Formats: sequence, C-alpha cells, structure tokens
Amino acid sequence: LGRYVARGAVAKERIELGADGNVYLKLKSAYNDGTTHLKFTPEQFIKRLIALIPPPRQNFIRYYGVFGARHRNRKEITSRIKLVKAVEKRDKQVVYRTPWAELMKRVFKYEVLYCDECGQQLKFIAAITTIDICQKILTHLKLDTKTVCGDSPRGPPAVDSFEPDNDDLFNQEYSW
Repeated sequence: LGRYVARGAVAKERIELGADGNVYLKLKSAYNDGTTHLKFTPEQFIKRLIALIPPPRQNFIRYYGVFGARHRNRKEITSRIKLVKAVEKRDKQVVYRTPWAELMKRVFKYEVLYCDECGQQLKFIAAITTIDICQKILTHLKLDTKTVCGDSPRGPPAVDSFEPDNDDLFNQEYSW
C-alpha cells in the first residue's frame, strides 16, 4: 500500500522521448482500435501531467454517487454512520491523564508496577495513611517499628521575606 501511494502518477518505463522531440506514452493495454502509444509534444505532455496534480488545500478524495454532497439519499446514509460512531464513543473510556506508573516509566526508565525480585506484576491493596496501622503491619512482619516516625523527615525550607527592597521596585523577578 505504501509503495502504491508513494509511486508517481505515470510509470517512467512507459514514457519515451522520441528522436523527433515528441513524448511517447505506452498504454497499459491497447485501445479497441489497436493504439498502443500516445504521441504528445512536450508542452502537451506537461499539461496532461499537471492535470493529475490535485489542487492545493483540497481533499484528495472525491465523493460521487450516494456519498456525493448533493445526492438526495445522502442524509439517510450518513445518519446511519453517525449513530454507529455515537455508540462506539460511548463504549470507549477516555483517558484524560497519563497514569503515574507510565510517567515514572518514561522519566526514570523503571517499571514501577513489577517486582524487582520475581518480575510479577504488583497489585494495589491499600494506601496506609496512619502511623498506628503502619506499626501493626511492621510488628506482624517482625520488623523494627522504631524507625517509623510520625514527624515529617524535614520541615519546609527556610525562606527569607519576599518583600522587595525599595531599590528593586522595577526588578521583574519579584513580580512573578
């Protein structure tokens, strides 16, 4: 399909430049009257070749028959297609955001949803948010519970005042 779409409008093997300066185009199959070649002047050939080039900023597909723009049965045919598309849209689940695991994989080149030891996919069981539950689980697993601390590991960074000096009133850095 790619080769078909990318090929030229006329096969080069079928075009010949004659000794008399005319261009001869070999037909794929002979006409009913037995004609196998068409003879053109170079200007005529170029005009015919240019006619194959589609106009700029227009669709390459031309619709004829029932699919034509002014056919009397077009609304009936195209309305059926719109109903099918509406049903397909309802069935699809739209994802507006990329899942966090996919983002981690892109940034760190690390698959966070698979175990490093056995390679199996991990399952989300629960999000533990309280210290008491965390200590119960660690006690059950016979792990050290003293390392679990309810305090934040560090406080917010110390920030000097954001007030600009009188000298720096025109500094754009403070107007962000």
